[in-house]
Amino acid sequence: MNYGFIYCLGNPAMPGIFKIGMTERAPAQRCLELSGSTSAPFPFDILCFGQVEEPRSTEAEIHAAFAAVRVNECREFFRGPYSDIRDVIKSYSEGFAETNYGGEALQREDLMSAFLLHEDIEQKAMALIEAARFEGITFYRDGNELRMTGLLLPSSWISGAVHMLRRQLVSLVPEKKQSHLAVVAAKVSAEEIDW
Repeated sequence: MNYGFIYCLGNPAMPGIFKIGMTERAPAQRCLELSGSTSAPFPFDILCFGQVEEPRSTEAEIHAAFAAVRVNECREFFRGPYSDIRDVIKSYSEGFAETNYGGEALQREDLMSAFLLHEDIEQKAMALIEAARFEGITFYRDGNELRMTGLLLPSSWISGAVHMLRRQLVSLVPEKKQSHLAVVAAKVSAEEIDW
């Protein structure tokens, strides 16, 4: 009997696209090899993997199951959702493991679903704020302008949603707080100084 692993990898440069592959070695070793390629702008993350019998034929079956969402016929990349890929790999596996990156991918999907399911525009904006917070992005208001801290990738669904709900976000997020030094400086300049 031949044993190996089926794995799912993600890459921050390709949101919503996942690599499904097989290896007869450790999945982490294969991930490092792929990450070392000059064709990948960021390293890959292992999301999940499962131990299987006959990994080559199992990989072919899984690829066939996702043929409709294959990005390129010559490549092993497929459009998500990750949860579907995860469930299929798990169903073929005798032993299955999910990494923290995989758990984060599931949480991202849940946050996006919460955003999409809300019909009320204010609830939709609140769901967007929560999804952005998970990505390390904080919104604040500067007068009537929406500002943010953190890096928002232009290809992210969050980026498009921010543009769509900008007006609602401005009404929901807090005003930018001045730093302690700025408050002290404003206070001193506002007071009359008697020399």
